[in-house]
Amino acid sequence: MGRSIQAKRGGREPNGLRPGGLGSNAVHVRLLVVSLLALLATPAWASGPGPRPKVAMTRVRGDSTWGAAILQQSLVRALAADVDLVEPGAFEAIQRKTTGGRGQPARLSPEGLALAGRQAHAAYVFTVEILKRGYLYTAHAQLVETSTSAALRMDFRAGYYRPASEAADRGERIAKKTVEKIALLLAAPLPARTSSSSLAVELAQPPPSRDDEIFAEADIGDPAASSSARDDEIFGGGLAGPGGVEETERRLGDLETKVKAGGRLFMRLNYLIRDEDVGEKSAISSPNLLDLYVDARLNDRVRGYAQARVTHDFSVAEGQVGAFGEAQQKTRLLLDQVWAKFDIAHTVYATVGRQRIKWGTGRFWNPTDFLNAAARDPLAVFDERLGVSMVKLHLPIESLSWNFYGIVTLDDADLLKRIGGAFRAEILLGQAELTLSATMRKDAPTRLGFDLSAGLSFLDFRAEGALIHNTNRPYYRGSFAPPDRPLPALVDRSDEWIPQAVVGVEATFKISDRDSLILGLEYFYNDAGYDDGSLYPFLLFQDSANRRACSGRDCAAPAFQPLYMGRHYGAAYLALPNPLGFSDTTVILSALSNLSDRSALARLDFQTTVLSFLSLSLFGQVHFADRGEFKLGFAVAPTAGVPGLENGASIADPIFDLGAGLSLTF
Repeated sequence: MGRSIQAKRGGREPNGLRPGGLGSNAVHVRLLVVSLLALLATPAWASGPGPRPKVAMTRVRGDSTWGAAILQQSLVRALAADVDLVEPGAFEAIQRKTTGGRGQPARLSPEGLALAGRQAHAAYVFTVEILKRGYLYTAHAQLVETSTSAALRMDFRAGYYRPASEAADRGERIAKKTVEKIALLLAAPLPARTSSSSLAVELAQPPPSRDDEIFAEADIGDPAASSSARDDEIFGGGLAGPGGVEETERRLGDLETKVKAGGRLFMRLNYLIRDEDVGEKSAISSPNLLDLYVDARLNDRVRGYAQARVTHDFSVAEGQVGAFGEAQQKTRLLLDQVWAKFDIAHTVYATVGRQRIKWGTGRFWNPTDFLNAAARDPLAVFDERLGVSMVKLHLPIESLSWNFYGIVTLDDADLLKRIGGAFRAEILLGQAELTLSATMRKDAPTRLGFDLSAGLSFLDFRAEGALIHNTNRPYYRGSFAPPDRPLPALVDRSDEWIPQAVVGVEATFKISDRDSLILGLEYFYNDAGYDDGSLYPFLLFQDSANRRACSGRDCAAPAFQPLYMGRHYGAAYLALPNPLGFSDTTVILSALSNLSDRSALARLDFQTTVLSFLSLSLFGQVHFADRGEFKLGFAVAPTAGVPGLENGASIADPIFDLGAGLSLTF
């Protein structure tokens, strides 16, 4: 490709250019051979009467929101035009018989792919996995020869930022590169993983092209080029001879393959400056956390996973309560996830236990994220919410790239009648993906929703809509201006269908061959919100009184829910992934406004990876405009009838936040 193997190997020169080597004549010969091979890159079988090479393709691995279904559909369509393609559904059936079902490590090893490929009578097996880091999605494609050597003949990556509008194009480009590579291999077969003949390896590369920055081909002799993304997936992938040393090594190897352990340490320091004496009242907090996991894949169809979390904030004193009476703990031990996954007749895939889940396409607001008790913090470095207890059944329709989910929810269900249910369908419609979802539970809200994502040219469009019936969130009407007026009145909205909707658009602009600029806008309509912020102090102290008066499932949902308080919201953001060529670095500027109470905030985030495993995050956040949700300050006179306000209360306006974090993944 554009970067030669010479450059990737730390500047080692090809044999023909080495002092005392073949000399200048060899350079001309080399250029002639490269030119001839470039001509051969067009598949001769496409126009000739001979048979087309047979290629088996695995299912594209990756989340559907990352463009996996769109990419797979594009790849199948483009590859089938030039090769005899064994499509993913048919090849997966062969894989089950040879190397086992999904989750078996050997299934995707070069040897396992080659074995299944031989059963399919294919010359090559083609596999793609989508990885995500920040805003960048990377399709990692590999081509494995099905001979007994299981040679890795191609290993490259294609990057994109907008799945809905760019995944199909990347599929076509990847397919084109794959066909060109097969043509080169059939024209001039090369030894796999060669390191002694740098000239031979370099001749196998296509001539330089403008796709160099999109397709970064890895040196197939570099083991790091095909390393797995097991930690990215989790955080939202024998030796012969009985007895003796060989048997011990085999058992240790099996254990290492089947059971993995790891975690993440995230240390933070935040500083909030309020509109008063900085040294006296401005607050410091340090919400640190440690996640530890064990991941066991004991056979080809069963997987178990458990993750625990420890949180610690040195700024909290034992027994301390917050400004609104909420209890605070210095150290907590939490169970984040514990689940088992298995398949039923290789058709339905079940996950049982406490597991993470997120629904919705919105960047800042997700009204269709029905199963999580708390809303996601869109400004957080990562989603810190804990898992949800459920039984999830997944039925994929590979031929259509559709997915259906049936869910039984179990949180707080000590009686049969308290068990809930949910349904979700993910439907691919050309370049768009439509999702339909519903949840229901006795004495709990019934929710219906949809979300839609589609790409058009350089734009990505997103939409979400939800209807909520029998809401358990308290809603008040009236005004709160003590002591002149009566207290707000509780209103029953359980018989209403309450609508919520999100629409958003995102555009990606190419600044240079290496840099892109992402701009996005989002609007949220929330019929469960308020027209202004006059009731916020009352709602906060009323929630505090309710928490003290109830426990467990008897407590109503809080009336004050951040990011869902107003009726109208707007947001804009700008992102620079890998700015100025700095890899593993992202700069994000975000602005959010509660258009109903006219409060707003703006935030600048800087995130980068240093020393390979250590990530640094910095942010600065300013609160401005009117008092309200995003500039939450107030002064309330003594108020009878509201616990906590008998003597009045006041909170100074927040002005500026600063924060720094270090994240270590292992």
